[in-house]
Amino acid sequence: MSFELPTTYEVETCIHEKCGVHFAVPSLFQKERKKDHKMFYCPNGHGQYYTAKSEIERLKEELAKKDQVISSKDEKINNLNERRKYLKNSRAAYKAHLTRYKNKGIQNGKNN
Repeated sequence: MSFELPTTYEVETCIHEKCGVHFAVPSLFQKERKKDHKMFYCPNGHGQYYTAKSEIERLKEELAKKDQVISSKDEKINNLNERRKYLKNSRAAYKAHLTRYKNKGIQNGKNN
């Protein structure tokens, strides 16, 4: 009796040093385990799972890092804008104070 399997399989080797049995898993199963890191078992019952990050996980981490850099730069820009606004207002206040001081001196007959 022969039959054709409609799926492709990937060969795995048990990670336990005393086992090392080779076994096949469907390609889709392997893909899902690599993505979700869930435990699966060799025919001898040894649990194992994929520890490597999937491409999606790596890209999400990279995106999160870049978002963090952008947020940090945005925060710095906001801080600089606030500092600029503060200095501009301080300058205007000092200028107004100096003008009042000069005007008061002129009114009192003093000329600087």
